[in-house]
Amino acid sequence: MMRRVLVLGLALGMFASSAAARSDLPAGNYVLQYSPNSSSAQGLFLIKVEHKGGKDVAEMIEPREAEVESFSVDDRKVVIVFKGFGRTLSFDGAIDPKDDKIIVGSFGDDGLITRSMLLPTMAEKLEGTDKIRQIEMPEPMAKAQKLTSKLAGLRLKLRQEKDAEARTALMKDIEAAQKEADEQVPTLYKELMTKHADSPSIVDAMQGLLASKTDSKLKPDEASQWLKAVNTFATPYGPRYRLEVLQKLSGQLANQKGLEPVALEAADLAVGALSDKTTTGQQVKVLKALRTAQERTGKADLAKQTDAKLGKLEEVLDQEYLAKVPPFKPTKFQGRKEASERAVVMELFTGAQCPPCVAADAAFDGLLKAYKPSELVLIQYHMHIPGPDPLTNPDTIARWDYYRKLHNRQVGGVPTSLFNGKPAAGGGGGMANAEAKFNDFRKVIDPLLEETTTIKLTGKVDVSGEKLAIRVDVDGIKEPGDNFRVRLLLVEESIRYVGGNGIRFHHHVVRDMPGGVEGTAMKEAKGTVSASVDLTALRGELSKYLENFVADGGQFSNPDRPLALKNLRVIAIVQDDSTGAILQGLQLDVK
Repeated sequence: MMRRVLVLGLALGMFASSAAARSDLPAGNYVLQYSPNSSSAQGLFLIKVEHKGGKDVAEMIEPREAEVESFSVDDRKVVIVFKGFGRTLSFDGAIDPKDDKIIVGSFGDDGLITRSMLLPTMAEKLEGTDKIRQIEMPEPMAKAQKLTSKLAGLRLKLRQEKDAEARTALMKDIEAAQKEADEQVPTLYKELMTKHADSPSIVDAMQGLLASKTDSKLKPDEASQWLKAVNTFATPYGPRYRLEVLQKLSGQLANQKGLEPVALEAADLAVGALSDKTTTGQQVKVLKALRTAQERTGKADLAKQTDAKLGKLEEVLDQEYLAKVPPFKPTKFQGRKEASERAVVMELFTGAQCPPCVAADAAFDGLLKAYKPSELVLIQYHMHIPGPDPLTNPDTIARWDYYRKLHNRQVGGVPTSLFNGKPAAGGGGGMANAEAKFNDFRKVIDPLLEETTTIKLTGKVDVSGEKLAIRVDVDGIKEPGDNFRVRLLLVEESIRYVGGNGIRFHHHVVRDMPGGVEGTAMKEAKGTVSASVDLTALRGELSKYLENFVADGGQFSNPDRPLALKNLRVIAIVQDDSTGAILQGLQLDVK
């Protein structure tokens, strides 16, 4: 370890000698490290900087899947744009005026911005402390993390444990660990604020305390003092990181009773940091935080003005997104070779916080353009995986549990795609992988379109104000019984919501399963299934579910709660619960 420190010291010394009197970076290798949390820094890119023809140029050393798209150094400002893994990511930093060896800034895109550093290195490979560097945390944060990690570990064991007796014991351990964390962690966070306000841990600590379910909440004056300290800490990392932190804290503060004025204080600080260089996406994040804070502090007129500004910015982002997604031109299905009226049913489990879901979601959008509803019935379920998603609801979770029980390990994460009830063409990736994923889906769908069935579905949806009356007629079930069930799904054709993965529009999202997730057993060869939906009541139920989710500690990355329930469709499927096979599907418009 000592030898490693000496080598790094020599490297820094070599770079310092030529950097002192110039505004550009000395030639050599650099590692870009970003900090997803306050305890570690992870090396993502290793680049080589050279001076050619009076210009600074950079090229990628590792990883080979990425490249440096642009690189500039101007008046001690360093901007690097990277392309790779289906995304365009950038580093925006500055050479420290007191120490030329330190280049701190922000890294990411509109989806997520983190603290980062560009560090000189003698290495030719990403390994050791260049690959991952542990950051020494103040004692209060280290103790708090130990308690929360213990709790998280026990919860993971509970999810994996099958034995009933062992699960009971684990639940007791979790209860005890939760009590211990609730008693000690908030106090440790406050101690950190008092003694270590200059530590990177201060951001995680404030966010953690605001997410806590205990009664050890911040008082308004404490929250305001803490906010000022976080703002001071974040400033050297540049406006992007500062804006990211302030808008997130504003959202959390707005959900705390009594702290709404501090939420407005945070939002006002963020608005004051906006500039002509701020991206449209980040402007939207900041203005959403401001609107929420204005609403929670009773400033309705100001909130309306902010909302009008937001609307214009959202339209710009909508147009930009729709022009690019899907990032390929889907070819239309040319028709079946044999006469068949069987519709293929594709179900996609996804999440707005899931980066690997991007390829599957964009491919799903391509399928909407390639097939008719009579050929392909498309269904999308959202899950709180890997983070909270406001398009999730109890029925989608129940549907996930249904398939988990049937298919076990084949349904283990998102994205998961099923065709006629059977998992296939799994996996995902970034936007660059969308066309390949679309082709994977088609290889499964097209052969299924040649299969036949005796089952016929017809139906209609009558609309009266906010109330829907659904009727589906079923005929042709050869072996009726308890296992053959008709399930109804109410889906919203298009929802605008931007989570951590950057997908802007989500299609055919399940909002409810009218008549219940268990469906209706078909005990005769033919029959009728009816159900009703009160959209006003459903909107209230979904809103209450999200409120309770937040009360239980769930934190959404975006304050939007998309509950318009417009442009609806009703989907009916006939499913054999003994195998999970879907034998027929039907899509009905709600006019």
